[in-house]
Amino acid sequence: MVEKQVLAPFTLQQLLECCGGDWDFMADLAGTFYDDTANLLEEARQACQLGDAAALRRAAHSLKSNAASFGAELMRQMCKDLEEMGKAGDLSDASSRLEQISAEFEQVRSALQEVIERRSLNPTTG
Repeated sequence: MVEKQVLAPFTLQQLLECCGGDWDFMADLAGTFYDDTANLLEEARQACQLGDAAALRRAAHSLKSNAASFGAELMRQMCKDLEEMGKAGDLSDASSRLEQISAEFEQVRSALQEVIERRSLNPTTG
């Protein structure tokens, strides 16, 4: 069975290099990512409830950028799709898309936490 790749190792390697190889700084960035993502998901939920397509687009754009920074490619693509929904003013499927993004974020958070705890970009085996 092939396990899906949640984080792009190359992107994480680039980020670690930007951190000067400092895993503690990388952990701090990850903590900010977790907090920002939780806040942006809540903003997006509120935008859906209010029918505010522009606010949804802005939140989705920020979510997309944050996901890309950590190599969370599937999450980035999902947020891009949500951003497009906001641009088009079509919020009919936005709530279910947000739930999918939230679930993927939990996968991303778990994978990133494991990388930071192990201080290794290499995937675990077995």
